[in-house]
Amino acid sequence: MASKYDMISCMDTTERNMGRTCPKCGGASHQMNSGFTRAGSQRCLCWHCKCKYTPQPKEWAIPEWRRKEALKMMTLGNSGRKVGAYYKMHHTNVYRWAVEGAKKGASKST
Repeated sequence: MASKYDMISCMDTTERNMGRTCPKCGGASHQMNSGFTRAGSQRCLCWHCKCKYTPQPKEWAIPEWRRKEALKMMTLGNSGRKVGAYYKMHHTNVYRWAVEGAKKGASKST
């Protein structure tokens, strides 16, 4: 009986790689999975040049609607720390958005 590793090695390499190519050497064969990024994207490893890359990186950004809600909560009198704790994010994000919003408002008025 064949083991699962024998079955994997018999698979077509294009089927396993799903069209992934190394951005450094351009190799399309011998591309393997190599963990995940902090954002949750799949990392890959090229066996030819040992380059690690992310084929389809995910966005690591907080949505605009959440930023607006956080700033609205700050204008209603909540501290940046409370807003950050409420949305489970770091309070410096909220303070930074407030400063950026003040700069945009000042540049629009001049």
